[in-house]
Amino acid sequence: MLEKDKEEMFSVRVRAFIEKDGKVLLVKEEKEHCYETPGGGIQTGETVEQALRREVMEETGYVVKIEKILDVAEKMLKDGRHAIHIIFICEPVEKIKEPLVDIVDVRWFSRDEIKQRLADDLIDTHDKKVMEMFCKE
Repeated sequence: MLEKDKEEMFSVRVRAFIEKDGKVLLVKEEKEHCYETPGGGIQTGETVEQALRREVMEETGYVVKIEKILDVAEKMLKDGRHAIHIIFICEPVEKIKEPLVDIVDVRWFSRDEIKQRLADDLIDTHDKKVMEMFCKE
């Protein structure tokens, strides 16, 4: 296996855990079956923080303040890559635009709603640990 092929087997992604008034902000992408924390890949030349701000803006329309790393999660993707998700606690500052067209819903979920989604297996694997922590608060 070539070194380049080995590198492409890993994907580093950033995600935002955004909580306000006891609710957490999740998005549903057109191609996904469940809601998840906003986030995505890091583009060439971007810092982790720049990528996170861009992804949150694209998926939710919110400007956020990045506070700290909450968790690092792993997920095996359907294409065989190993995705590493760095999940940051973020504070919503202001909503300044609508999300991109591939986002079909942006919604604030209460603890009870998250507990039900966890019970129904409707939380993406990379978000399960942080959602379980959220429900225990």
